[in-house]
Amino acid sequence: MGWTLSLFVLFLSSAYIEMTVYGIQPGYLWQVLAYTKGEPALAWLNYLSPLLLSGILWLLTDRLFYAAAVSCAVHQILSYVNTLKILYRDDPLVPKDLLLFREAAVAASDYSLKMDWACLTLISASVAGLILAGYYVKSRSLNKGIRLLGLIAMAGAVMAANDHLYSSKELFYSIEKSDPTNVTAVYEELGFTYCFLYHLNAYPIDKPEDFDKEEAEGWNEAEAQVRTPKKPPHIIFVMNEAFYDISNQARMAAAEIDPLENFNRIASMDRAVSGRIVVPNFGGGTANTEFDVMTGMQTNMISSSGASAFRIVRKNTVTLASLLNAQGYQSFFLHPGDSWFYNRQNVYRMFGIEDQIFEDAFSDEDYKGNNLAWVSDEACTDMFIREFERRREESSAPVFSYVVTIENHTAYNNNKFGDMTFPWVWTPEPLPGMAQEYLSVYLEGLRDADAMLGQLTQYFDGLDEPVILAFFGDHLPNLGADYLTYKALHIDAGKTDTIENTLKTYSPPFVVWANEEAAQSTEFLALKESLLLTHEETISANYLGAMVLQLAGYSGLSPYFDFLNDARTQLPVIWKENYRLPDGTYTNQLSESLAKLLRQMQCWEYYKLKYETIEE
Repeated sequence: MGWTLSLFVLFLSSAYIEMTVYGIQPGYLWQVLAYTKGEPALAWLNYLSPLLLSGILWLLTDRLFYAAAVSCAVHQILSYVNTLKILYRDDPLVPKDLLLFREAAVAASDYSLKMDWACLTLISASVAGLILAGYYVKSRSLNKGIRLLGLIAMAGAVMAANDHLYSSKELFYSIEKSDPTNVTAVYEELGFTYCFLYHLNAYPIDKPEDFDKEEAEGWNEAEAQVRTPKKPPHIIFVMNEAFYDISNQARMAAAEIDPLENFNRIASMDRAVSGRIVVPNFGGGTANTEFDVMTGMQTNMISSSGASAFRIVRKNTVTLASLLNAQGYQSFFLHPGDSWFYNRQNVYRMFGIEDQIFEDAFSDEDYKGNNLAWVSDEACTDMFIREFERRREESSAPVFSYVVTIENHTAYNNNKFGDMTFPWVWTPEPLPGMAQEYLSVYLEGLRDADAMLGQLTQYFDGLDEPVILAFFGDHLPNLGADYLTYKALHIDAGKTDTIENTLKTYSPPFVVWANEEAAQSTEFLALKESLLLTHEETISANYLGAMVLQLAGYSGLSPYFDFLNDARTQLPVIWKENYRLPDGTYTNQLSESLAKLLRQMQCWEYYKLKYETIEE
């Protein structure tokens, strides 16, 4: 073949690869083609990869069809693996998965994989056909000079494509998607090849400048004397959606019911520690707070690009659950939302919790209002108590549970709960625009959250077994554009004029409470006193889990969690480059000793994310 025909074969074979990758990925071929017709750029974004890889291999080997065969095998096999991963884990293939061969083999052993023989036949036939074509049909040899210039041009094209196309968040988010939060659906609509390459750069983990792997490994493997309580308590975490004590900070009239009657009473008890946790995000990013609390690591330390924490979790990770499982606990996760959202079903497995309950366990009667949008906190509470009781009956092992509610999720428009009515809340001065509506709708959910806390504490106080409950918000609610309702209520959210005001935007309340039995049979009260913990604590969210373990009487379970409990007493709040010191002062300049402490936390977190491995 001459050069013209060879180039035609290169372009045609790359188009064939693109079409077969579409056919192998989940969904119907006609659907993805129809979607691509509406977004023509997607055709090029999925086409460019097989074209460049085939071209580079052709220039390297001087064998066009063999190059196309290798490119075809790579793209089709990856698309098939993506299809299997979605089928069994509802989680698409991302480049970091390719580094986890051992973990993938272990995960695959849990399933009886059903082979798609049509896809396997297509892959085999495609590769074999190109190899046979290469055996019988020769393309004109290229001289070394042309091949070298071509390789240089191709390398430049690859770098340009990565820098300006595949790593572009602006481009990715500009493409219309039916549900941007459903990553599986996004892969099906935008095409496997483009999405896979986008994720090469989507969730980076920044390496600290002075990171020393051997040093961090030494921290991580340090031995400590394990200390456990004589009577292990049940340990329950309830992260209530957008839970925020706005009614304690704003003057309101005609509020027939105090929205936080239970929280204010319980948070001030002698058998409670309370205050604020500083979380990664405002108005969203629920999973980032889950990550911080469960792992003790900080989302904000992962990457300057603002990575979504659950998307960088690709391997088994040391968490509250895995540490307590090793102590004989039984654990379960409860969230009345979709299992695929934030990839929770897979992340919590890697966190050490196989027993998971999601929205499909609830019925229509469990939703707040009549529009079936959000499962109510009341239904979530009832489900938790039933599941908790069942586990207590089936086993004498203590229970660890992490619960994430959903009722008070944004948005807070008047039709959020359908056509149901609820108390309208007025302020002494009328609020502008939609602020009054946002506030009233939000407070309806806040009352339900407070009722959940009241019901749980009443239930736990009726048990003859020790229970420690941590109840907290994941972030402040988004009550209108540009902090509309906060400004109307003169609440300092959204302000950045001081470090203190900056942190207020990210500081929902928390309470760690012990039931009567725990107060009598565990060291909770003594530890609270010895650790100088009060009702006015302000700590970063990544300290919360370690602090609860400490109050439950555990230490030495993990060098990192022990480190966190020590660090909390020295540098209680770390939020990017904003800090709160133990004496309540705020600063963005640390002493040499605190800078060293911060550096250790950053390097240790990087080590845990990149190198730490634990057995299932």
